[in-house]
Amino acid sequence: MDNIDKIIKESIDNMLLEMAYPRSEFISETKNKTNEIIRNYALIYYANKHNLPTVNHWRDELITHITDIQDMDTKPKRGNRKMVLKAIQEVWITQMELNTHPLTIIHKYIAKFKQEGIILSDEEHMEIAQSFINHLDALANEMAYGNYNSALTFVNSF
Repeated sequence: MDNIDKIIKESIDNMLLEMAYPRSEFISETKNKTNEIIRNYALIYYANKHNLPTVNHWRDELITHITDIQDMDTKPKRGNRKMVLKAIQEVWITQMELNTHPLTIIHKYIAKFKQEGIILSDEEHMEIAQSFINHLDALANEMAYGNYNSALTFVNSF
């Protein structure tokens, strides 16, 4: 039985080494998840403020997106989470400029709010967007260095 366990462990280890993403693919995956991350953040923020029961659904979705990125590693330096953080920052700060103006954030979630029948004042939208911007660095760090439990704690913090 010990030999079987050893063979299975070696197979899993080898499979994990092969699963590292090329940097460009990691960046593409991060871009693809950005809108959903922002939408779920905004919905959670709104639901928490208004004490809505749907917060748990949106919280679970956000945690899933965060942990999906946590589970990805980049080539060539598998296990180097600094590379992951740098790639996330490149996407969110350099390419998408999510930290520069709240309207950038609002445009990413406004259609979802309309679909959900959520109508807010401009001030409320600005509050949500500014909160996301304020949490941007912490969110990037969470995706680069966190795990499921820390993601849960992070999402429950706003």
